[in-house]
Amino acid sequence: MKVIALIGPPQAGKSTLAFSFSKFLEKKGARVGVANMGESSKALKYAPFWDARNKKQRKQDVFKAARAEGLNFVLLDFTAPFDSFFFSQGESPLAKCDFILLVFEAGSSTHEDVQALARVLEEKIETKVIPVENKIELAKARFSFPSGVISVSAWEKMGFEKLFEALKN
Repeated sequence: MKVIALIGPPQAGKSTLAFSFSKFLEKKGARVGVANMGESSKALKYAPFWDARNKKQRKQDVFKAARAEGLNFVLLDFTAPFDSFFFSQGESPLAKCDFILLVFEAGSSTHEDVQALARVLEEKIETKVIPVENKIELAKARFSFPSGVISVSAWEKMGFEKLFEALKN
């Protein structure tokens, strides 16, 4: 079972990406579950197999629930602010992830800044962090140098093959 966390600033498209990428993985034959990790989340585009808004489910371990469901992939959709990842007490669920997708909206930050933040997170959490630029369909056409950032559009379902390949490494 591969566990992938989606983190990033508000309105970056994390929930839409979790939903769209889960459908992409299902088309490849995987059993996928999306867990809503945000107790304050509003309406979601998906039906989570585990939901932090549900008091009963919050008492259950999300990883045990995923194993019981027989999932190949678990996408953890986080809505918490960044400071909670750096200053939380106890072990973060991020420490149990195979990958962390650092999702940001296209044009909101430079690739260099996001890659620097990804390196800091990797050192702190000791988990592979993949910077993902979302909503590329909304960005103005621009020339960019090759970088370690993967560009996707959760809405248009573009860039998922490249993201899938990055999760194999």
